[in-house]
Amino acid sequence: MSDWAPDRQHGFTLIELMVGVAIGLLSTLVIAMVMKEAEGYKRSTQTGTEAQVNGALGLYALSRELESAGYGFSGFPNSMGCNISAQYGGAAVGNFSATLAPVLITTNPAGSDTVRIMASQSNSFKAPTSIVGLGYAPNTPALASNFPVQSPIGIAGGDLLIAVPNGGGNCELFQASGAATAAGVPRSDSATWNATGWPTATYVAGDSLVNLGSLRDSLYSVNATTFVLQSDSFVNAAPPSRNTAQLQPNVVMLKAYYGWAAVDPGPLVRFDSVTPTTNAGWRTLRAVRLALVVRSELKEKDVVTTVNPLWDVGSTFAVPGSVACGASQCVTLNVQTVVGTDWDHYRYRVFDTIVYLRNTQWRD
Repeated sequence: MSDWAPDRQHGFTLIELMVGVAIGLLSTLVIAMVMKEAEGYKRSTQTGTEAQVNGALGLYALSRELESAGYGFSGFPNSMGCNISAQYGGAAVGNFSATLAPVLITTNPAGSDTVRIMASQSNSFKAPTSIVGLGYAPNTPALASNFPVQSPIGIAGGDLLIAVPNGGGNCELFQASGAATAAGVPRSDSATWNATGWPTATYVAGDSLVNLGSLRDSLYSVNATTFVLQSDSFVNAAPPSRNTAQLQPNVVMLKAYYGWAAVDPGPLVRFDSVTPTTNAGWRTLRAVRLALVVRSELKEKDVVTTVNPLWDVGSTFAVPGSVACGASQCVTLNVQTVVGTDWDHYRYRVFDTIVYLRNTQWRD
């Protein structure tokens, strides 16, 4: 009998194939889930970094301009807080500040504040000078075309000047028609800043001229629709106008407080948001405290923020609206109201600083 037998066919059974496919599918699913989670963490990290950059740059832009706030006039105490009148082409200038102050804060309890910063913008040093002699009188032809001053140094044709009464009160802005001489600051009628009979008040010896040169008047605010920190700057063009610049995205809130001394001169002792109404009040301004709330660009699928962010203001100086948070004091920043729907699907970070106004500090 032959011991020959046909060869058997070797391979996988159907069950083995099904088990292999199942393992392969499970492995693919696990890999996909891991990659999805990794990509999510990557995007969260990336948007967190972008938020940090936006906050730092936004705060830097504000701080840098605040450091020069009041340049050209805050060194002259009598000018602080005076009510400015100005005309261009014989008409009131739109969007022109009504108060001569380094910083004006407009508060909004339900949203973002607005910070207005004013300063002289000039390549040369500008200093106030006293009016002498018979002074200026708009209704006296011999006295209507010139402001006699103690020192004409630094006053060039085209400079914007503010006439300040010695006793305080209302101030008027006009333009030097030419370089100042020993005879004074020339002022002739024009279709721009010097309407006929403007300035309207009489200024006598002992009153002063504050030389702004070219005025820088900037409004910093947050666009409540697009959440962009923006700057709206006054331009001494013909006619005067304001230019809006977009600075940093994903900024949802700007909050600010004035920093005050108890007396002038004196050190910083408190913060609040009350705008002074007198010259004596403005003379105690020393600093501005700022906070920017920045939102991550990525909207998370899940809820990632359950409470409004806190602004830690420390315990050295009292800050209105602050409450105890541990050993410190904090102000709640209500981004929930500002952002609205799905506010809790974003991450937030608070950037803050105290900017000392060097032009008011140096006066001391």
